[in-house]
Parts: sequence; structure tokens; C-alpha cells
Amino acid sequence: MKNKTQSHEYTFDYILEQLNRMFQLMDISKPICSASNIEDARFKSKDKGFTHIPITGNEKQIREYYDAKTDKIIPIRLGMHVVSDGIGGMEAIPLMSDKEFFFVLTGNEITRNIHFTDLNSPYISIGLYAKLNYLEVSIRSAIRKVTGNGETEQIKYLKANLSKKESNDIINHYFSKKDKDLHIDPVNELYINQELHLARKLNLTQINNTTIDELKNMRNSLLHFSDIIRSHEDIDRWVRFLNESDRIIKNVKEFLNSNP
Repeated sequence: MKNKTQSHEYTFDYILEQLNRMFQLMDISKPICSASNIEDARFKSKDKGFTHIPITGNEKQIREYYDAKTDKIIPIRLGMHVVSDGIGGMEAIPLMSDKEFFFVLTGNEITRNIHFTDLNSPYISIGLYAKLNYLEVSIRSAIRKVTGNGETEQIKYLKANLSKKESNDIINHYFSKKDKDLHIDPVNELYINQELHLARKLNLTQINNTTIDELKNMRNSLLHFSDIIRSHEDIDRWVRFLNESDRIIKNVKEFLNSNP
């Protein structure tokens, strides 16, 4: 059996898999607030601010819900309105890219609901940060394949491929930490936008400068624990981040396994 500490790639794959299993929809969704009929639903919508309220009916089974936006009762359809509580938290991001909400099914019973703003859960941020870290470690590994691990070679590469200000800042940070006996290298001092620019030069990605700036801002929002989802459109940004990260990580793995 392969040791989980043998490579960064295997370690991060394992961590992401475990995070997705550990944090599921049950952890980020909320218990439902049901109503017996449309009048009860209207009252609860105004009183508690809910926009989608399951209707129990006389049989105490949930087959429809009240939509406060349209003031109508709508039949619940499994493929359209309901998801399983066993879905991983990270899987909820693309799942909600074209839906504002879902009811969550536990066994054969609707027990919870999830709104797209629930993706601001710390559990989701943890998963996204792990993916971001994986992306950065992968790109740095690709750069080190070109430069080697030597200080002189790395500094030469950064000077040749970054602006004078960027390379000087990185080199100054590196030597400042080196003086404190911190075991790092110059490549480790790169910021996410610089890593992505260098990844593009290595043909690991074709993203443009606007997307690079967007990813840099998204990284900052994760680090500062601000809401990452403020509108439904923000979900598409994170889906693009996940998809592009997967592409780059895949390309890095192929690059690392190729001949020098």
C-alpha cells in the first residue's frame, strides 16, 4: 500500500476526499420549517422570513411546498427539488450553480433544506482552502522541476520571469526568513497571482489576467473569513475556480511525470 506521506499530490487528494466525506449537507443545511396549509405557510414566511416552506397536508407527508416569491403551492419533484443528505459539502457548490435551494432527504423523509447562502459555512471554506493550497503546492512543484531546488537557480528564474519589483520583493522576503533559520526556498514566497502567471508560461493554464486577479481576490476572501457567497452569481465563480484548479493540477501531474 502506498504511504500517504510519499507525495504532496497523494496527501492532498486524500485530505480533500476525507473533507468531502466528513462535511456533508447535514452539516451546512438547516432543519425545515413546515406548514399545514398555504395560510399557515404565508404566516410563517412573514414571521420567520422563509421563502420555501414544505406543506405537510392532512397525511403529514411532504409532497409540495409554498414559494413565497410566487405565493403558490408547488409540487416537490425528486430530481428538481430534493437531494440526499449524504452528498459531500464540496459537491454542493456545483450542485447549487443553477438552483437557489434544495430540500434535503434523510432516508425517505424531507428533514432539512439548503439555500445557496448556506455555502458560506466554515466547512465549505475549509474545503476550498484545502483545494487552493493543493493548487499552489502543485504549481510550485512544477516551477521547481524547471529551476531545481537551488537558491541561485530559483532566484535567476524569478528575475527572468517576473517584474523587477515582484522578484525583488520575493527575494527580500526570502532572505529575511532565511536569516531567521526558516527552512524555505524563493519559490515558496510566491503569491497566488504570480504562481498562476508562471503556470501560464509553463503552458499549464491559459487563463487571462482578469481571471488571475479574480482568483487572487477569491483567495483573499477565504483567508479573511469573509462571506464567499454574496449572490447566486458568486457560485459560478467558485465552480470556475474548482474546474480550473482541477485542470491545472492534472496538467502539473503530467508535467512532473514527463521527461526533463
